[in-house]
Amino acid sequence: MILPMLMLSFRTVQVVSQAPVYGPRTDFLHIQNYGVEWKEFAALEAGEIDIVDWRLTKTFIDRFAADPEIVLTSFGDIGSYEYDIYCQKWPTGYGEPAEYDPETDTYKHWFDPTNEWDVRAWGFRLALAYLTDKDYIRTEILKGYGNMLPTWLTYPQLGWADLDNLTDSSFIYPGADLTIGTADDVNIPSLIYTRNVAKAQELLDSAGFTVNTATGWRIDPKGDWSTTGAAGGDLKPLIFYIRLDDTQRKQSGEKLAADMQAIGIPVSVRVTEKTVCYKAVMQEYNYHLYTGGYSYGADPWEILHGDFHSEQYWAPIGWSGGYQGFCHHDYDHYAGDMVKNGRTYEEIVEGVHGATYIANKYVCSIPLWSSAGVHAYRADWEGVVNHEGYGIPWGTGGVYLWSLFNMYKPGTDTINLGFKSNIEELNVVTAEWVWCNIVTDAIYDTLIARNPYNLAEARGILATSWTTGSWDTDKIYVNYTLRDDVYWHDGTLFTPEDAKWGIEFVRDCGVGVAWQGMQNLPDVDHVDAWSNGIVVYFKTGSYWAVNLAGTIKAFPSRKIWMAASEAIGFGYDPQTHTFEDRMAVREYRPWEMDVYDASTGGVGSDGIVDLVQDGTGAWIFVGADPLLHEYVDLKANREYFLSQEEVTTYLSDAFWEVGDTNRDRIVNIADMQVMARALGTDDTWPLGTDWNQFNPDADLNGDGEVDATDLGMAGRSYGKSAG
Repeated sequence: MILPMLMLSFRTVQVVSQAPVYGPRTDFLHIQNYGVEWKEFAALEAGEIDIVDWRLTKTFIDRFAADPEIVLTSFGDIGSYEYDIYCQKWPTGYGEPAEYDPETDTYKHWFDPTNEWDVRAWGFRLALAYLTDKDYIRTEILKGYGNMLPTWLTYPQLGWADLDNLTDSSFIYPGADLTIGTADDVNIPSLIYTRNVAKAQELLDSAGFTVNTATGWRIDPKGDWSTTGAAGGDLKPLIFYIRLDDTQRKQSGEKLAADMQAIGIPVSVRVTEKTVCYKAVMQEYNYHLYTGGYSYGADPWEILHGDFHSEQYWAPIGWSGGYQGFCHHDYDHYAGDMVKNGRTYEEIVEGVHGATYIANKYVCSIPLWSSAGVHAYRADWEGVVNHEGYGIPWGTGGVYLWSLFNMYKPGTDTINLGFKSNIEELNVVTAEWVWCNIVTDAIYDTLIARNPYNLAEARGILATSWTTGSWDTDKIYVNYTLRDDVYWHDGTLFTPEDAKWGIEFVRDCGVGVAWQGMQNLPDVDHVDAWSNGIVVYFKTGSYWAVNLAGTIKAFPSRKIWMAASEAIGFGYDPQTHTFEDRMAVREYRPWEMDVYDASTGGVGSDGIVDLVQDGTGAWIFVGADPLLHEYVDLKANREYFLSQEEVTTYLSDAFWEVGDTNRDRIVNIADMQVMARALGTDDTWPLGTDWNQFNPDADLNGDGEVDATDLGMAGRSYGKSAG
């Protein structure tokens, strides 16, 4: 009896390890557009979709909170909703004389404090700021699910602002005579504006927009009274575009329009579809007011420079990021020279303070709120990621689509994602809208991505590491080492030469073409490729250089896009960085065109639309309805370079770092108890999880001791859910 037992004890047991699986944990992604948010939310409730793209309204928050089959997640939105004001069109602005801007090869008018019409228009904008009823928006429209914005930083970014200075600063609006000390002076007691209808009327009167007692409307001080008479001197109705597809924006726009008309400002209210608003506001600049909305990256330059620096206003070229046309030399200095291109943290802080001061004083537009966002998904899905600042389905500015990669449901091969609004295009260079970028973010990669639970940290995607240095005295370069196992969706290897070409091509596309490129890449001087990576040389010493090049989708396939260049006629020359017709890049529709032949690597047709073969991302384009209004289908890239296990481990570790000491995907009292038991210990103490034992899981910053710093890190994340 003993011998067999001994023999069994020495038997060799062969352990077979499972090969890693690469790419998303679910095989297919189906995106369905519903056209308006309430239909999308109803589809989630009915089980038609698994996850939503948009922030829930209070009605659905209350309904879903009682539904055990739906999970709610909350986040502070890095985005803004606002009343956009066109500052180059009378009476909300003044556009004469238009000066040539060599930086953008366009024409614009900069604010001139000695020009009476600039000053009158400024008074008009100030009046709109005082007329804005943020209390009503917060309580009646948002139902409390929004953080009202006192200045042009999103709610999670307000730590950059000097709110005390904005609150305490005052000035005198000089009125139409441009002279302080006369009867038309208006005292402005603070740069944080609260609703004051009497102050709004006083400002309009001071600026010359007095009431015509015969009609009840305010007069136009620029009107030709000598030929038209008193009635003909009334203001023409201001053009106010209000988004139909967003209930909260629709209601807030209608509120301001009604308040304007109540004090004699005539308004042409145009409540209409997103596409119509886009054409009038961002292409034709034929508007005065628009219910705008942005999603930003985490860095403050993306809002202060990306929206209101004069470089971002491109009229008469359509489709500019800064379509408000706020052109102010002092603002440009703060937002450009200091916030975007500053070399030190201290310089950036000073620039943010200066830029927000100018933006508030001259009312570049009116910030309203950042969402106190709530997203939802079906409870039978696991692995969903609640991105800091963005929520569960998507991000921007280098936030990787971790949810769509990591979420799974046993026995289910398809994620059904709802969209509130339709996709306009899937051209990665020109894509502008949130919904276009969710899809292109899935198909194309960036060099780096932000930690989804701590946006201040970066993780390599195409890049494995990066270093910075100086060149040409005071300019910065970033040297990215690239992965050597990345493949295009057509099966060919991604190379450093491809990366160099992509960054320079997107930069060269320039104004009116490359939406992200004109914000991130105009200061790239050149790019060098080396055996294992690229070096990006900037014209400035920007503090943000790593993110400027690292977080942008600047990597369309060189072979495919050079074939498109020849076939469509934009004629790009990568040696001279010139085009035959730069605007023709916007005519390329890779989701429906087949101008690339993979068998030859050049122009031709191989029977596959080009977008199927483009990109290196975790998802591969399969198809869409012809107008992109109904649906888009993607499939998992099983040749992707990130494995499912690698991603799951990374996400678990990343959430642990913000305070999930017991790794249960939520930071709560249980984590505080883990911290308390180990508080005051270090790695020389007995190892364990009991009182007065050193617990490495409680050492969040990895310095070998559990102290107040670790406790503070966990405390800041209290209540946060991983997804």
